[in-house]
Amino acid sequence: MIHVLKQLTRTSCCQPTLRRAVSCAAMLVVVSGVSYAQDRVYVRQGTTAQGSITELTPAKVTIDVRGKEQTYQLKEVRKITFDKEPIQLDRARDLALEGKYQQALEELRGIQRGSLEGRVQQDFDFYQWYCEGSQSLLGSGDQMAAIKGLVSIDKANPNGHHRFEVKELLGRLALAIANYDTAKKFFEALDQSPDAQQKASSIYYTGLVLFMQGQTAEAKAKLKSLLSATASSPEMGRLKLFAAVLDLRCENEMGNSQAALDELNAMADREDNTDLPLFAKINNARGDCYQKLNQPQRAAYSYLQTDLLFFTDPESHAEALFHLKKLLVAVGEPAKAAQAGERLSKQYASSPWKNKK
Repeated sequence: MIHVLKQLTRTSCCQPTLRRAVSCAAMLVVVSGVSYAQDRVYVRQGTTAQGSITELTPAKVTIDVRGKEQTYQLKEVRKITFDKEPIQLDRARDLALEGKYQQALEELRGIQRGSLEGRVQQDFDFYQWYCEGSQSLLGSGDQMAAIKGLVSIDKANPNGHHRFEVKELLGRLALAIANYDTAKKFFEALDQSPDAQQKASSIYYTGLVLFMQGQTAEAKAKLKSLLSATASSPEMGRLKLFAAVLDLRCENEMGNSQAALDELNAMADREDNTDLPLFAKINNARGDCYQKLNQPQRAAYSYLQTDLLFFTDPESHAEALFHLKKLLVAVGEPAKAAQAGERLSKQYASSPWKNKK
């Protein structure tokens, strides 16, 4: 651009022509700046909206696109980026959405938090502690620091667009350290979400807390509305399956072990075994049933399947290792039992299953 202007000044063109050229060049710079410095709303289906965000709540986002406001429900949105945010933040955001929490944290370490302002700083804080907390559930990461950071976000920005993601993760972290009353409080708060899937999560996780507390009848009653609901999305359908497994665990605890086991076996035959978290839950539930039926070898085999095949679900894997460290002794494999106990202590140091008797 500068080269072109220099050439123009050397020509014998009239001054008005030169002024017009300079004006056009200035307009190009301004337009270029505007197109770069914008908020963006990436919808799950459709075209990305670029402009200036005028409203951002736990339910929706409104963005001004060339003078026309467009509103999206957050359940329709994949991600939101902000004007002038560091590129590392968006890379971290994408990695977090893919479940690559450690890589996301490495991207965030390259950002100076003090250089950020407003919504950009809030998003940095969210992804830092969301990734740290999620990583801690996988067996690494500073769990207590994540809890402290997420609680701070929850208090400082209660109407932020990540509100219900914060609530759910805080509930899962509280559940992981057996703080059941606190977990229940956070999970119940999900019921305030306008998103049907988050409401379903509220039911499932609250039922899980009640089950962990030994309140099986109350857990079954809580799960009833989710089990009878229509699945409006694949995610909702998956939650219903999780709830069905949990409901059968309640049946087992209430003395209906063989009937629960039969239904779990039918579910295993019916469902897609590439869904690793679901099958981890099914196998652990079958292990519970076999223990109630006084069949320790079959119980150990069920938990061993979780350990060897479906270990990507950290909560279920920790539970399986807890049972294996006892059952493998009972079936004559003390060395393997010791190995299971050692892996439980090493991989899931903060899990309630580590210190459970």
